[in-house]
Amino acid sequence: MARSRRRPFLLAAILGIMLASSSDISAQDADSYEPHPQGQFAGMTGHDMLAASDRAAADARDAVEKGDWLEAYGSYHWAQRFRHYVYQGTHPDEFDMEHALGETAIQSGFFVYAKRHYESAFQNRTKLIGPSHPDTLVSLTGYAGVLIEIGLPDHALSILAPAVGRAKDALGPDHPVTIDLLQQYGRALMQLNRVYEAEQTFALVLAERERLDTGNEIARAISAADLANALAVRNRYNAAKPYAERAVKTLAEKYGVRRTDVARSQASLGTVLLGLGEAESAEVHFRSAIAALDGTGADLPLRKRINQRLGLALLRQPAKRDLALGPLQAAATDQSQIGGFKRENGNHAVHRLLIDAYYAKADEAGSSMDALELADHSPGVFRSMLQSFDNSADRAIVSAIGRSASGASGELVRTRERMLIEREELQAEHAAAQGDGGAESEKFRIALIHNGDAIRRNEDRIRKIFPEYFDFLGSKTIDIDTPYELLRPGEALLMVVPTEISTQILYYANGHHVWKRTSATPEEINSAVRRLLWDVGAPNNASPAEIVSWMDEMANKGAYPYSFAQAKFLYDQLFSGLNRDDVDHVFVVADGPLASLPLGLLVDEIPQGRTGDPKTLRSASWLSNQLSFSVLPSLQTLFFLRKHRAGDNHATRNKFIGIGDPILDGDANTRGGSAHRRRSGNHAPSLRNVFRTGGIGTDETKIALDELRSLARLPGTAEELTNLSQIFGSPDNSLYLSDRATETNVKSRRLDADVLAFATHGLLAGEINGAIEPGLVLTPPAAATSNDDGYLAMSEIAFLDLDAEWVILSACNTAAGDGSSGAAGLSGLARAFFFAGAENLLVSHWPVRDAVAARMTVRTVELTTGKSPLTRASALQQAMKEIRDDPSRDSAADSWAHPNAWAPFSLVGDGSAK
Repeated sequence: MARSRRRPFLLAAILGIMLASSSDISAQDADSYEPHPQGQFAGMTGHDMLAASDRAAADARDAVEKGDWLEAYGSYHWAQRFRHYVYQGTHPDEFDMEHALGETAIQSGFFVYAKRHYESAFQNRTKLIGPSHPDTLVSLTGYAGVLIEIGLPDHALSILAPAVGRAKDALGPDHPVTIDLLQQYGRALMQLNRVYEAEQTFALVLAERERLDTGNEIARAISAADLANALAVRNRYNAAKPYAERAVKTLAEKYGVRRTDVARSQASLGTVLLGLGEAESAEVHFRSAIAALDGTGADLPLRKRINQRLGLALLRQPAKRDLALGPLQAAATDQSQIGGFKRENGNHAVHRLLIDAYYAKADEAGSSMDALELADHSPGVFRSMLQSFDNSADRAIVSAIGRSASGASGELVRTRERMLIEREELQAEHAAAQGDGGAESEKFRIALIHNGDAIRRNEDRIRKIFPEYFDFLGSKTIDIDTPYELLRPGEALLMVVPTEISTQILYYANGHHVWKRTSATPEEINSAVRRLLWDVGAPNNASPAEIVSWMDEMANKGAYPYSFAQAKFLYDQLFSGLNRDDVDHVFVVADGPLASLPLGLLVDEIPQGRTGDPKTLRSASWLSNQLSFSVLPSLQTLFFLRKHRAGDNHATRNKFIGIGDPILDGDANTRGGSAHRRRSGNHAPSLRNVFRTGGIGTDETKIALDELRSLARLPGTAEELTNLSQIFGSPDNSLYLSDRATETNVKSRRLDADVLAFATHGLLAGEINGAIEPGLVLTPPAAATSNDDGYLAMSEIAFLDLDAEWVILSACNTAAGDGSSGAAGLSGLARAFFFAGAENLLVSHWPVRDAVAARMTVRTVELTTGKSPLTRASALQQAMKEIRDDPSRDSAADSWAHPNAWAPFSLVGDGSAK
């Protein structure tokens, strides 16, 4: 029969699979498969049905040889249905057809059904022939592969890990099935950004395939493409290029190759060429990759990734930048379902590229390059600006606020969180059961269904009585006019996003908004930020050559010079052309290097005189004299705080709780230090370096108590906290100092207070052995336990029983970024406190001087109390000015006029609140 006649029947059969799951075979079903003249099932023997199944399977294999995966899928459907009618799940042959359905389904773009077929084949083969049989493991390989394709690599990894062990034990480490499992294991690692491990896995797989020389050239080419991709992600482009070229050449010449493998090989070569600066050649391969995926789902994660790279290749070709919008919009399509599974759109990099593409399109139309008014692309630009930021801090804030809500709404939110945790546990159990052979997987699958139903019922109730809870979890309630509704007189919003081409800025003030981009390149912006961070003694990513150059430049300019030229340069890039009339407070939503820098230390003109002279420093036109600032993780934060937190009353809350001055064996010391000492001394390690090894969940979880105890005692923190408590009338039992400053005390009580202050050492990950997370140092116990090792780590902070209007973190580096591209503006510590229940934070960007902290925090809080209280932001602004203008600390070696002394703190939250 001609293919053109059969296609409608095949499509009808496939549609039937999608619309029904019944195993009953009707007469109409038999008529739908025309190649079998036996027709009706009535009267057919089992032998007849098996013969019909064999013919359908033969037709499917012929279709595969021709590369017609859709036709093959339809034929295998009938082959499986006939076999099922005869065997009813009791014979392995039935699941040979089920596995073949998975193979052809994934090539036809039916990823939901590929998952179902592979899972069924794997589970039933496990029951019939055992979990370690090669056929069972082959189906598990396919199942894990489709999980990776649809964006569930964590699930795939949990299944693959035990399966690889079983395969090595039962089949041997060099068996083809074991090697296939290892390759999928590497792909899951890649999707989880464990790139170095993935590279090592792919190199082993390719070496084994070549050593065995099985003649499977396609398998070797696929492995080479995977290795090339991993090398490219690690910027080893020259090493990756021969592998990528080999893969493309081999796979392009073979029939029956999976279209996803062809696409992956083309994309790997495109990525390599892009990294080598050959954007035009890279574009060709990315387009070939997209063409190879013709017929697969538009929301396939692989397709999205390739479209993203295609958009980047076009942006790197100035003459083609206006063409980047299409593929980038396809990459950023916000699907609530990917392959039938709910996933969050977390691809912030795509949206940053999209902003460049929108700008290129507007530029092509002749719009102004200096201050581009939002016009035709305004909704898209605004949406991409919002989604350029990681919303994890937003979700932490709303979760904390929801948990602290009283009555039925609070209980519903707490119940939802418990059920979400239970869902994660059940998913892990389900994956483990499948990986171990699936004996108990059905029990966990049913439990997951019940859990999902319970979560849906719970969320329906929350929407009825506490709808604002969900307002904050996404940007659906935020549109381009929302800032006008949120901003009050005298307030402005500055959104800053680093992109491929420049730094993009969206500014709202006085009823107008402006979209502009910097004239400076990203590296010029990064360099200026690194320089100012170095000047104030903050963690930075400066190179040795830069430091030598800066030291030479600062010679003979005083003991505490400052690069006003770079401060003015950044001011011009960010604020030139923006109307600041009648603006006295700015909400800043920034990412990248600029998120590491308090904007108050910029200047709008360069002062006269030596930069290291205190008079010059005090006379400078600091931006902090003109504006007060509040930092926000994203615009959604302000939306929620303004719409749903205004007027909240916590009448029963404590006024103040202070925790600090832990008992340590090191010599008593002061925090921070002079600007001179900070520039010439050792800086805290950068975030990039400290997170490079180890991580949450590794085996390195034991704190080195001897190292912790050897840290310097900080007696100044007791004075700071005592002074803070006096503002609130020295409430009883409000201070946890010295031997009371323990993890046990912090974890065992409810920390509900108007102001909660921690004054101690704040460490980045890796600063002492065993500290695999950022954290706060408390009094170490005599012997470490799981509950108390003297180090309050980030993950422990997140689950404190905490409800505080304002958390002050008077410790080193509690908002530390390292001045590198993509450095987090809020460290894990700050985010953890938001998650635990903090509504606002006062955090430090670099080690705070002891004497300064004792005055700065006390004065800031003091100014927010009394008969004429200032807002938090204005109080911090005034306290900074008072510190800066105090000449009593001027000496030949130091001055509080330097921003190292007065500018380390940032306010995070709604700074207009009192």
